[in-house]
Amino acid sequence: MFFSVLLFVLLALFSSESQAFMNIESLRQDRSMGFKGESGFRLSGAVGNTETLSTSIQSMNAYRTDKRELLFLTRYEYGESRKIKNANKGNAHLRKTYYLAPRFGLETFVQAQFDEFKKLNLRTLVGAGGRYQFYASDDFTIYAGGGSFYEWEQLEKTSNERDLRLNTYLSALWNLNAMATASLITYYQPRSDDLKDSRLIVDSGVRLRLSERIRFHIDLGFSRDTRPPKGVKRTDTTYLSGFSVNY
Repeated sequence: MFFSVLLFVLLALFSSESQAFMNIESLRQDRSMGFKGESGFRLSGAVGNTETLSTSIQSMNAYRTDKRELLFLTRYEYGESRKIKNANKGNAHLRKTYYLAPRFGLETFVQAQFDEFKKLNLRTLVGAGGRYQFYASDDFTIYAGGGSFYEWEQLEKTSNERDLRLNTYLSALWNLNAMATASLITYYQPRSDDLKDSRLIVDSGVRLRLSERIRFHIDLGFSRDTRPPKGVKRTDTTYLSGFSVNY
């Protein structure tokens, strides 16, 4: 079962043609009340004929009551290839969800991010929407969300931009067994006044429980921007693995 789900995650990721949002669904797999957090690092690299290094540090925190959920996530990623910097990006995301019914909630969120190699000095956004649970069992859950957000972008060597974008997402969560969980989330974010200007983001991961507090992660990400800044590629792929500590 574990390897079949892992294969599905990989195929779903790399068969798309596509990271404005972070993978908040992995944090939502633990539904216990009160405060919960998870912080850790991810690494990938190679030595020899090819020398590359990518590192990522992130922290995900949640506070829940019967009706409310508050999420705060931060992440920073740095990479080098042959000792030349090729990645420098980070973001922070704050989201509040109020559940009107067991399966339906209203969400508000704010986010700030930068990405040096996408010529993005700063992007800030604020948005709102709804979240609905389509299916739930002990082992598998599907959610869908819809809404919009307004964003301000400060781009390198170009004029600043302001856009209203629609925001839809579909997410799936698996409890593979007592030791492993998996998540897959897909965002589609077109501009409200020009649907051809859109972003497609796929984020997935597998989390293995090594002890009461230690987890091992495999994270995969894929994004596609139909109209990136001049000189920036439309498609990005990331893959990292590492450890985290739960508290």
